[in-house]
Amino acid sequence: MEERARLDKWYRGRTVAITGAYGYIGTGLSTLLAEAGANVRRATRGRTQIPDAMAGDLNDPLFCKRLVSGADAIFHLAGQTSVPQSFAD
Repeated sequence: MEERARLDKWYRGRTVAITGAYGYIGTGLSTLLAEAGANVRRATRGRTQIPDAMAGDLNDPLFCKRLVSGADAIFHLAGQTSVPQSFAD
């Protein structure tokens, strides 16, 4: 409990950028940080219907700059979700 309180205190009011924010781990992390009072920037490549999502391509330097500009912490969780495609790449 003490560790959680310390993390909550550190993240409160800070800006955190998360790539892969709508994946299995990213969803939980986004929720946890938002509950701690962080300003969470959630990056996704296609879920544009979500109001707080930043949709874009991580291969685009301008999108990445906008995502991380002013961030206090960055969690990079994006990855290839297709096993066959990952082997092909």
